[in-house]
Amino acid sequence: MGWPVRNSYLVKTVHQTPQFDMRNRTLRLVLISFAVMVCGFSLVVGCYGWYLRLAAKHLRDDLVLLSESATGHSDLLRVADNYARFRVPAASKYCRGPNDSCVVEFEISNKLLSRIHLSKPSLFGARVIELNNRIAYIEMGLHGVEQARGVSAQTTYVIPDTPVAEIFDLSSRPPYSFAEPFGKPYMRTIVTNSASSEQKTKATAFDMGCLTSFRGCNWPCDYLPLAWRDYRNVLPEDIKHPESKCAW
Repeated sequence: MGWPVRNSYLVKTVHQTPQFDMRNRTLRLVLISFAVMVCGFSLVVGCYGWYLRLAAKHLRDDLVLLSESATGHSDLLRVADNYARFRVPAASKYCRGPNDSCVVEFEISNKLLSRIHLSKPSLFGARVIELNNRIAYIEMGLHGVEQARGVSAQTTYVIPDTPVAEIFDLSSRPPYSFAEPFGKPYMRTIVTNSASSEQKTKATAFDMGCLTSFRGCNWPCDYLPLAWRDYRNVLPEDIKHPESKCAW
C-alpha cells in the first residue's frame, strides 16, 4: 500500500526540480548582479576620492613653487588655468593693468562624497594675491565645513617687501611662526621665503586623506600633523582643548 504514495512523491519531486533549479539560477544571477554593482560603485568612489586627494596635493605643490616664483603674473595665470575647474570665479579678480591687484581663489571640496554620507564635509582651499606683478600672499588650508569652517588648519606664505607683509608685521616674526588662534580648534602657520625647507615642508604637509575620510578630521592636528608638533609648544594654556587628542 505504500508504493503508490512513494511513487506519487517521486513524481512530484521530479516535476518540482526544474522550477527549483530555475529559482536557484535566478537568485544566483541577482546576487552576482548586485555584487558587480557594489564593486563598480566602490571602484568609482575610490577613484573619485583618489582624484580629489591627488588634485589637492598637486595644487598645494604648485602654490609652494609659486611662492618662490620671480615672474609672478605669468606663473599665476598658468596655475589658474591648470586648476580652472577648482577656481572660485566669484572670489577671483584678474589684473587689468601692470599696477592692478589680482586675486585667485581655489576650492577642492568633497561635497559629492559627503552628500552620500561616505565622508565628513571638508575642503582644501587656497587664495593667491598678486600686487604690482609680484606674488604677495598665498594662503592654503584644510577646513571642516560642518561648523562654518570652525575646525581648520591654514598656512600663509607672506612675501617680504610687499604691502601685505606690513599687515603681518614680519619684522617681529621669525620666518616660521604661528598666529594666535581665535579660540576655536584652529591653527594658522605663517611662513616666509626665509624659512628652511624643513619648515616649509611642515607648514604644507596637509593630510589630504581628510577629504575622503569616513570618520572625518576633527582637530587641527588631523589636518596638519607635522606643524602641530611645533604649534602645541606655543599654544596658550587656556585654549589647548584638553578633551582633544591634540592636547598631548
